[in-house]
Amino acid sequence: MACPRSPASGCPVICSNRTSVPEIAGEWALIHEPDDYGEIARDIQRLRDAAFRDALIALGFKNARNYSNERMMGAYEDIYRESE
Repeated sequence: MACPRSPASGCPVICSNRTSVPEIAGEWALIHEPDDYGEIARDIQRLRDAAFRDALIALGFKNARNYSNERMMGAYEDIYRESE
């Protein structure tokens, strides 16, 4: 759960485009091939721009609400109710 939890701490995210990560990350993370080291380096450099970094952090805070403990517990409860 690091990908959805990091933005809740105000941490910009650089992540891979594999598995379900892009679906979770959406527009608030920098997504790329995991073995594209040049792009990873460029992403790190892009985060040095305070305005760009702050914009990603703001989007991350907004998205992190989708993964709050309360919301996740509600989703699990719904699944259990549907399976009864």
